[in-house]
Amino acid sequence: MTKTVAYSIILSVWTLSSLLSLPSLLYATTITYKYGDQGHRTLCYLVWPDQALGKSYADHVYNIIFLIVTYIIPMSCMTVTYTWIGCILWGSKVIGENTDPQNHVIKSKQKVVHMLVAIMLLFAICWLPYHIYFLYTYYNTDVLYTHFIQHVYLAIYWLAMSNSCYNPIVYYIMNARFRSYFQEVVCIHRKSSEPAAAVGFGATARSLPLMAKASIITSNRARSCRVNQPGTIREWDANYFGKESSEDREAAI
Repeated sequence: MTKTVAYSIILSVWTLSSLLSLPSLLYATTITYKYGDQGHRTLCYLVWPDQALGKSYADHVYNIIFLIVTYIIPMSCMTVTYTWIGCILWGSKVIGENTDPQNHVIKSKQKVVHMLVAIMLLFAICWLPYHIYFLYTYYNTDVLYTHFIQHVYLAIYWLAMSNSCYNPIVYYIMNARFRSYFQEVVCIHRKSSEPAAAVGFGATARSLPLMAKASIITSNRARSCRVNQPGTIREWDANYFGKESSEDREAAI
């Protein structure tokens, strides 16, 4: 994806979001009324040009458009893309010999699929009651005058708006890399380091032969590391670990 395409997508998203919020800028107003024996309350709502609250056809059309743009389209995109990603990750097979590190990689990919499913289900559960509320109250306006409707709406509204705070929690629970970076950001001390994970093989630094007095300089983007031993500097590749030549073995002895 080029920068031009990325900028175009970002601009389109912000433009569409601004258009969806435009009715609130044009038709929103407040009204203060007496609420029983509990004093006065101020209500903010949309007054459309055609009808009053709960009877406006324009408001109904707006809610349907809002439902399609902010729920049906995102859910459809997530279903298609997450299913595609899940099939690729879940269908991964071991290449060559079945080893513990390879099985660990496959299990990590399967955890990513679980995380994507959890994110999609949270979005669906949090936002569905919000859209159902506006569609239901349009066809059943009597429910707007009940004493409990305000509490129901606030609970539904809170559930929808809280969706954004659940994603980091899911990432922290189900993604070890995100959890590690988060702990570093908030300065949580980790008792044990993970040098093997950075190198990319299943052994620890202590279990590496010929490494008792060696310092390892690793790179996250490469599968090789430089071994600095006393009087020796050489390049070492993790893919060829354990395949020393006879000269190397004699030099080690």
